[in-house]
Amino acid sequence: MVHAWLGEETKPSKAKMISTPAVDGWVSFLIASMKCLKQGMNGHKKKMIQPSRAGTEIISFLIGNQPFDDKSPWNLMTTDEIALGLKDILQRPYFSRIWVVQEAALGQAVKMQVGETAFEWGGNEGTRGFLARIKLLEILPAWQKNKKLNSIDMRPLRELLEQTVAHMDKLAGVSPHATFLDIVHQMRHRQSTDPRDKIFGLLGLALPAEIA
Repeated sequence: MVHAWLGEETKPSKAKMISTPAVDGWVSFLIASMKCLKQGMNGHKKKMIQPSRAGTEIISFLIGNQPFDDKSPWNLMTTDEIALGLKDILQRPYFSRIWVVQEAALGQAVKMQVGETAFEWGGNEGTRGFLARIKLLEILPAWQKNKKLNSIDMRPLRELLEQTVAHMDKLAGVSPHATFLDIVHQMRHRQSTDPRDKIFGLLGLALPAEIA
């Protein structure tokens, strides 16, 4: 177990390390969601959530396997809550340190503590699912359409997960290959008149099993 202390909820500290979903059917889901762009992430909470708690709630949801729907945390928060929350977590000193990449990749499980809140992931399936759900979030039409959300840099966390997956593949003797989700995510900044073409324009690169 790798236990990372990210600081207090309202005051990030210097990085310190203490050694101790489901996305099936995402292609159809994404195409369908492109018809509802204007619904987007625009919750109506009356009281702002503390940034670190909002960020932890979103990340914990991504670690799980709950479906992306109206009950997803980003659909219950304002744009500012989402942006401030994720930036509060991802811009902490911990993620800027080079040695945390190895620590996270080699750990059987990783727990990140922010004050009294925390999020945790581990295992082959759990890590891959977490990474896939981050990528799916970043290619959601409503996410890409919102400049404030689209500017959130998820790389600090995504890179840790990518290195963890790469290390797992190396140990298993597996030759890694880009999935269709990987390709769509990598090409998400390309332009198209019809947003659905961001999927249709790449379908020729997908394996039959990925779009069945």
